[in-house]
Amino acid sequence: MGDAWGHVSLNDTVSDLVGRGQRGQYNELTQRSVITGDAELVFLLGKDSLFLHSDSLIAVPDSSGTGRSITGRRGVRFFKTDLQGVCDTLVFSNVDSLIRMYHEPVLWTGADQITGDHIRISLKNGGVHRLFVLGNAFLMSQVDSVHFDQVTGSTMTGKFTNNILKSLIAEGNSRTVY
Repeated sequence: MGDAWGHVSLNDTVSDLVGRGQRGQYNELTQRSVITGDAELVFLLGKDSLFLHSDSLIAVPDSSGTGRSITGRRGVRFFKTDLQGVCDTLVFSNVDSLIRMYHEPVLWTGADQITGDHIRISLKNGGVHRLFVLGNAFLMSQVDSVHFDQVTGSTMTGKFTNNILKSLIAEGNSRTVY
């Protein structure tokens, strides 16, 4: 068991990520890492980097034993050049390249703001590939300084091309305002 405090930095060269915070713990037997106190994670995604901030970061081997699952808890916010988001809890698995956002998630991409009960973001080749919004799905896009397009439904599925949201399917009691 390793325990460090005061400007802790944890480098994972295999997964191309760096974790920083005020306190860090690592258990060699369980391979569990915990960083608390202004926790920050920098994850390389192709030519871009994803920056994630939260109160605490927890990294554990995933259930298959072939990858890692990283969980950010309380006050999660993340950004990369074409994607930003906030939520209470975020889980990222490097095995399926899936980001899961829980508890009042909000996602911004381009001029779009997306909310729902649960948001999943699928990554592919270092970029955003698909978007799944489950429960109370809502998309708002700014048209000009006064007007906004709005789409709502029970669920939404979005497809990205070159990290830009190109299509969106809203299902279940869908409504639009243009």
